[in-house]
Amino acid sequence: MPIEIEDIQLFTVGEVCRRLRIRKTKAYILMNSGQLETVTLGGQRLVSAQELKRFIAGLPKSKPVETDRSRLMKEVRRGRLQ
Repeated sequence: MPIEIEDIQLFTVGEVCRRLRIRKTKAYILMNSGQLETVTLGGQRLVSAQELKRFIAGLPKSKPVETDRSRLMKEVRRGRLQ
């Protein structure tokens, strides 16, 4: 099926930074390394909405961080601490 012009959404580097909550330096590192693909239009680098979604979907899932409090609560639940 052909892509309709209305379906294409392009974001500037600044807009990408706001959406990913990163600085421009990190955005350019991602773009220059090929991790985040861009198109150039009028000398401006742009990222498609589809590419941004692909990048986000490929990010590694974070693991829960066990804090001292959560570790302590586990011990209490196991009956080891009172």
